[in-house]
Amino acid sequence: MPKTAFIGIDTSCYTTSCAAVDIDGNILADERVLLSVKNGARGLRQSEAVFQHVRNFPVVFDKVVNRLKSYSIKACCVSKTPTDGENSYMPVFEAGKAFAQSLASALNIPCFYTTHQRGHMQAAILLDRLQPPFVAVHISGGTSDFMFIEHDKIETFAFSRDLHFGQLVDRAAVKIGLPFPGGSHLEKLAMGQKPYGRYSVTVKDAGPCLSGAEKQIFDDIEFKAIPKEQIAIELYDCLAGSMLKTLEKFNIDIKTPVLVFGGVASSNILRAMLTQKSDFNFRFSQNRMSSDNAVGVAIIGLYKYLKEGNF
Repeated sequence: MPKTAFIGIDTSCYTTSCAAVDIDGNILADERVLLSVKNGARGLRQSEAVFQHVRNFPVVFDKVVNRLKSYSIKACCVSKTPTDGENSYMPVFEAGKAFAQSLASALNIPCFYTTHQRGHMQAAILLDRLQPPFVAVHISGGTSDFMFIEHDKIETFAFSRDLHFGQLVDRAAVKIGLPFPGGSHLEKLAMGQKPYGRYSVTVKDAGPCLSGAEKQIFDDIEFKAIPKEQIAIELYDCLAGSMLKTLEKFNIDIKTPVLVFGGVASSNILRAMLTQKSDFNFRFSQNRMSSDNAVGVAIIGLYKYLKEGNF
């Protein structure tokens, strides 16, 4: 009997991703291509991103299936929306949905659906198998959500009403003259620097607000008030302070596990600041699993397949 595999597909605003896992949840393949953004731009129009996904997907899919020659593909799963909720929608995810449905039809296998956020979360808990209840913090270019996770239910208790954490990182990086996305480039600038709390940390009733800090950062860049290396470390200090202040405002018990994931969470500087500045029980994924990927989506597909009694 051939070994079994489960395909995951994710087409976000940043990355075309395809992955495969086996029946035990072991990663068999994990392929990704970053979407291309012109120098000086702060992202892509959805139409351009969809076009790039159409161009990229055959490449990543071919690499995945080449590793599955001795496996029988039993199901595929795709992130069809950014998050839970009736109003959650982005055209980029329609590309992945079309790929997954076509694959399922061609192979006569089930096609399961999830969200980009749930895929991120599943990939983040891959190592320690964290079980609910816990608090989850999703920080990326398109999301800044603070959530209670209990059983399969997600309850958002705080979120950014102006800028997302990743938006602030990318906008500052591009303003400095770094490539988009700017996280890894900004972190290199920040290495070896010490912050002194230059940028404001503001948390309102709904959650953190970053537009004030953005104004301060842009002024510092424009007027060359401080070196760009200091701007970088102060920005990460502001992000860490915003997260901690939000958790404190909503009275999160320090013993409750706090899972931090999303592209911004791959920053080692941010991780160190969060753990050094507080007693919260922070949990982090592997750095590679923090950025956009389809591994968590594939695992969700495996779980859905097993839940339906296919084995």
